[in-house]
Amino acid sequence: MNRIRIAALTAVALGVTVTAATKFYARQAETQMAFDDAAARNAPPPLQDSIYTDADRLTLVQAQVAPIQIAQNSTVPLSEASVVPRIDVGASDHPVVSAELDPANALNGTPVNDQPPSMALDDDMPSAPSEACQTWLVTTPADSAMIELSLYSPCDADTAVQIEHAEMTVDARLDSNGQLNTIFPALRQDARVSVTMLDGREVSDGTIVADMAAYSRLIVGWSNPASLVVNVYENGAIFGQPGHVNPRNARQPNMHGDGYLSMVGDPVLPYGRVAQVYTYPRGLVGGSNAISVEIEADITTTSCGRQVEAYAAQVDGTNAPELQQMTVELPGCDGVGGFVVLPDLVPQSAIALN
Repeated sequence: MNRIRIAALTAVALGVTVTAATKFYARQAETQMAFDDAAARNAPPPLQDSIYTDADRLTLVQAQVAPIQIAQNSTVPLSEASVVPRIDVGASDHPVVSAELDPANALNGTPVNDQPPSMALDDDMPSAPSEACQTWLVTTPADSAMIELSLYSPCDADTAVQIEHAEMTVDARLDSNGQLNTIFPALRQDARVSVTMLDGREVSDGTIVADMAAYSRLIVGWSNPASLVVNVYENGAIFGQPGHVNPRNARQPNMHGDGYLSMVGDPVLPYGRVAQVYTYPRGLVGGSNAISVEIEADITTTSCGRQVEAYAAQVDGTNAPELQQMTVELPGCDGVGGFVVLPDLVPQSAIALN
């Protein structure tokens, strides 16, 4: 009896399930038909039913694309073409430089001659100064009341310069790198040095020479091609003895407290100004320590028969120099190899007794 009841219930359940599945699939089919109808209404007509051929379609596509137009000789005002704020440039005296374009390369703007256009510059237009062509001058004090000079002017290599300090003016030459490093005697405690370049540019620098008051100096200057020689005889020395100070026995500064001779300027520079400076401690002269000075002018193949213009100045400590000038006519070229003594260029009284 129970088995019959279970079988009956199972049959009823199966019927319900079949009925539900049938209704589900029927509803899904209706939905799909609705989507198909909507797609059919919105779809474009088939391509094969079109009245246009392939050639007609290509023509229509080309007609919708506007061709690129390039003006061959158009001119754009500078004030409108610039990306900077507008500036009224006014009328120009210079024609506009344009490049002829090859029609075959009009799209990429390649000139016919394949060269970039150039702009002609006015010769009167100033150019900005180059940092590399500046000139630097530095002066620093050195021992024995000397001045160290360092000059750097890279755009003036192998050129002559004029160096001026107090009453002394000499000429020198820069090396192949535009440099000049030299040392020379100071003539002022508050030392100022000026350098003039070949084109007239001038630079200057100054330094304090603290030990200037401890020395006295005698300066003798002239111009090439003359050749002068300063001879100083210390303590009664005669020619060739150790006390004879000259270019061949110039000594070095701070050498046992004796005097020394400095050559300043370039002696081979044509018509350059040079000088020889004798320095001695202020306590060296006096009593039995006598000093005598003699200035010779050599007679050479380049100086014979010429006038020699020379000057002499003495600096005693921090006192102002005393300047004396002289012009001497040298003998003719028959006397080449000899010399003359310049009279009274440096009087013996000029050597101060300290």
